Amino acid sequence: MPEDAESNARTTVRALLAAAGIAPPEAEIEAMSHGYPALRAAADALACDAIAAHAPVFLPTDDERITR
Repeated sequence: MPEDAESNARTTVRALLAAAGIAPPEAEIEAMSHGYPALRAAADALACDAIAAHAPVFLPTDDERITR
């Protein structure tokens, strides 16, 4: 993995762990950082055209929502 991608993965993993309030040992952070790019790619692959075809055509915003 290129150094920039590795640094970005490490930064992202640290931010996600901090947001979740989790403080694992440094060795675990490194292991998660190493696997994060593959996990992110797998998650991104879920957002494909086949799934988009089943998404709602109209998603109302707060301004467009009908209140009763």
